[in-house]
Amino acid sequence: MSVDWVYIKGQHMGVEMIGYLQIEGELDVLAEIAAELQKRYPDGLSTVVEPYDEGGWNVEAARALIERLAPRQRMLLRLLATSGETVDDDTLREELGNNEGSLKGITGPITKHINNLIDDGVLDDEPTQPWVTQYDPEIPSFQRTIGMRMPTELVEIFRAAFAK
Repeated sequence: MSVDWVYIKGQHMGVEMIGYLQIEGELDVLAEIAAELQKRYPDGLSTVVEPYDEGGWNVEAARALIERLAPRQRMLLRLLATSGETVDDDTLREELGNNEGSLKGITGPITKHINNLIDDGVLDDEPTQPWVTQYDPEIPSFQRTIGMRMPTELVEIFRAAFAK
């Protein structure tokens, strides 16, 4: 399910009232609801349906990225979005590691495609990176990752993008 909202402006007993009605759901369903509300209250209500946007991402932008990715990179983002929390290093290496179990080179292509989406005008400059690599805070020098996670604010957006 994508997260979207509807802005409603209307009148009650001749007095202009401005308020918000927040509804979460698929964008096309929200558009139908907005059209029905507008039909039912043609003189006292205006509606606007807009996609939910967080950290520079919305469902359509996330879908555009997913469609450009190779299977290994797509699997990484799906794993992070599905989990909604940290995916540990062992799971990442088992699911996504190359022949030697290495994760080297898994995020670089994602960054390249994000930059291409920025160049194409699909994303604004500097969107939130859809993964966070985690390291052991007790070891300040070079080390292997202990896991990855997707920023919480992007989880529902990417889940909805994978569902499309």
